[in-house]
Amino acid sequence: MSATSRLIKFWFAAARTRSAIARWARSAAREIGQVPSAGEAMAALQAVRGVAWVDLVAFGTIGTGTADSPATPDEVAERAKAVLVVEAAAAAGLPPDPEVEPGQLAYLALDAPGTLLLEPATEGDPP
Repeated sequence: MSATSRLIKFWFAAARTRSAIARWARSAAREIGQVPSAGEAMAALQAVRGVAWVDLVAFGTIGTGTADSPATPDEVAERAKAVLVVEAAAAAGLPPDPEVEPGQLAYLALDAPGTLLLEPATEGDPP
């Protein structure tokens, strides 16, 4: 398969993947107060037509402060970077489910850059 056709197929799969994860995050089946699960997110990603396999490396929440003390953009950026730091030993399985305290809301902001990072598989990746 040519590199161009692989990229076109990836682009279409990526668009379907973004749509599927958005549907999962706002699904009517999710209850208010239900903590998002890495396993549920992975299942939603794997159910997308054109996706052969998923390697979910990082999954978490980013605190934005409170109404009285909102986090600065730099603080939010640092917290986002911390979610992406994955220990080598932890990379083998699913990332842990995030901790969401009572009274907090968890939501997926797909319009925020870097919220969902997708990349095509390479020849050496698992089937």
